[in-house]
Amino acid sequence: MGGELTGATLSLGGVAAATAIPMILINVSGGVLADTYEAKYLLGGSSLIGALLLAVLGVLTMTETVEPWHVFAIEIFSGFVAGADQPSRQALFPSLVPQSAIKSAVTLNGSLLASALVVAPTLGGLLIAATGLHIGFFVAAIGWVAMFVVTLFLPVRGTFSTTLSVIADLGTGFSFIRSH
Repeated sequence: MGGELTGATLSLGGVAAATAIPMILINVSGGVLADTYEAKYLLGGSSLIGALLLAVLGVLTMTETVEPWHVFAIEIFSGFVAGADQPSRQALFPSLVPQSAIKSAVTLNGSLLASALVVAPTLGGLLIAATGLHIGFFVAAIGWVAMFVVTLFLPVRGTFSTTLSVIADLGTGFSFIRSH
């Protein structure tokens, strides 16, 4: 979309960086957040924010008022959301599957994710070609809303932080990594 708006294919790389940089920054502390706060609620919140961001982009596209800075700003926020969302999913996963089935569940989850990374963009591209870019954004937003609804039925996992300080927990995590 960045290249389509600006006429520069380099903009696409800029949009990807606008997502990746905040995602990496938050992902470092995302595990601590998922341990300090209930992962179910972090996941639900990130789903609602993701839906809102996509809906805003859909409206801007539909009304033909979208500007490159809109796309970059939304992608920066999306990066922050994804950075908190991924560790929350991983933290919640073991509470959904019996310990004896964890290996199989992780394998199945990985294969489903890999399949979704191929199938979803393909279907999205077909949908966009048939109906328009804004419809693709609205359908993706509905997907995030569906994820939020699912989080309402997930079990409460509990929190595991003993310090309630993100900085202290990050230090503990880095110490563990260094020693192992």
